[in-house]
Amino acid sequence: MNDDQIYLGFDPGGERGFGVALIVGAEVRAATVSTVAEAVVWAVRECSSQIPVAAGVDTLLCWSDGPAGWRPADRVLRASYPAAQASIISPNYLSGSMSIGGMALALRLRERWRNIVLNETHPKLLVTALGGSRYKDDAADAAIEWFAKHSSRARH
Repeated sequence: MNDDQIYLGFDPGGERGFGVALIVGAEVRAATVSTVAEAVVWAVRECSSQIPVAAGVDTLLCWSDGPAGWRPADRVLRASYPAAQASIISPNYLSGSMSIGGMALALRLRERWRNIVLNETHPKLLVTALGGSRYKDDAADAAIEWFAKHSSRARH
C-alpha cells in the first residue's frame, strides 16, 4: 500500500446513516450521508483528481440461488465464528439499505472508476475475527481506534 493510494469504505444505511470513509496514507476522512448519490458525490469530491484503488462496501456483491439465498461463504463464516453467528444472516433477511443500496453504490463506483477493486466487507465479523470479541454498537469508536492501530502496525 503506497502512502498516496486512496481506499474508500462504505457502510450503507438510511437517512444520515450511510457511512463513508477515505483512507490515504495515515489520513482517514469519514462522514455520514443519506443516499447512494450523496455517497458517490462525497467520494468524488474527496478523491479530487486521484483515482481510488479499491472500495470496501458492507453489502452483498454476489448472490446465491440456494435455499433462503444462503451463500456458501456465509455458511463457512457462521461455522468458523460461532460467537458472531447472529450477524451472519441469510441474504433474504437483510435490510434494503445494505443489500440494495450497497449494490447500487458498487455499480455507481464502477461507472465512475472502471478499474476500482470492489470488496465485500463484513465489519461486525471483522471485529470478532481480529479482536476476538463480539462487536457492540456502543463500542464503535473503540473498534475504529483498535483497527487503526492494528492496520498501522501491519503496514510497517
